[in-house]
Amino acid sequence: MKNIVGLKEFRNNVDVWIKHVKHGNSVVVMKRSEPIFRVSPVEEEIWEEITDPKLFVATAAQKKALIKAEQNLEHGKSLSYHDTIRKLGLKN
Repeated sequence: MKNIVGLKEFRNNVDVWIKHVKHGNSVVVMKRSEPIFRVSPVEEEIWEEITDPKLFVATAAQKKALIKAEQNLEHGKSLSYHDTIRKLGLKN
């Protein structure tokens, strides 16, 4: 099933549209009667590729953070999971 929605409606009710996508539906978002993007469910094999750690390429800042983390571990210091993710810039 394909849903068509205006940008303002999508933005104001993004949680509702995410549920549609989680149930296997695509959502086409329109701006001034023109389609601007489509949100679709992620195919399982694509997701496996995205989450494959061998495909992760660290930025310079992430490499620096990883080196610092290794040094801290050598000295018995560690960070929580959430602090580590934040410092690596993987989540806001």
